[in-house]
Amino acid sequence: MGAELKYTNLQNANLWKADLRGADLEGANLQGADLTYAELRGANFKRAVIRSIDLSRSNLQDANIRDADILDGLNNDDNWEPWKTGYLSEKTKMQLNIYLINTEFRNDITDNGDETVTYALTGLMCKKEASSKVMKFNEVQGYIDELNSRKFAEYSDWRLPTLEELAPLTESQEMKETISTSRQRWYWTADKREFGRVWAIDFWHNHVSWLLHDEVAWVRAVRSFEI
Repeated sequence: MGAELKYTNLQNANLWKADLRGADLEGANLQGADLTYAELRGANFKRAVIRSIDLSRSNLQDANIRDADILDGLNNDDNWEPWKTGYLSEKTKMQLNIYLINTEFRNDITDNGDETVTYALTGLMCKKEASSKVMKFNEVQGYIDELNSRKFAEYSDWRLPTLEELAPLTESQEMKETISTSRQRWYWTADKREFGRVWAIDFWHNHVSWLLHDEVAWVRAVRSFEI
């Protein structure tokens, strides 16, 4: 109960009748896992991959599934309506309904023709090309400041994306084909860990990990926009 399982790979795991009350599963990969009759009250599935899972017999009361990746459905029955199972709190029902609506716009990606791309699902505009070279984390702000000082694409509010903001860009194949990622692997995020470590994302393998400040990675500048 209350297990710390952030960014854990649980793909195809046997979690039948597992007691995961209050578990922190943020960013975890649960694709294909067996969660039949699992106790998931109060669990945090934020940004977790829970594709192709039958949750109709699991207790998701007060679970947080905001921004979870449930593309391809949670159940093989196309007519399944999870909010009618009686296992979801009103808060979770709302999150699920919002997510199912948002999936219609997963590929709402626009090339603006000014070296920027907008991704409506995330509310982000990003620079189409990454930094011209890899850099250490303490060099990132200088790169961002340079974009803002010359008002790249006529904007001066460019910044480094958070882990939560950058991750969806790796999950959309259309986005990866639109922006330049073929030669770049690791990207910095703005989220730091203890002991001089920073969260980073591997665009080649859709993998989240951390890098030390003096290691090098690419930078994908972003800015927020109103949908």
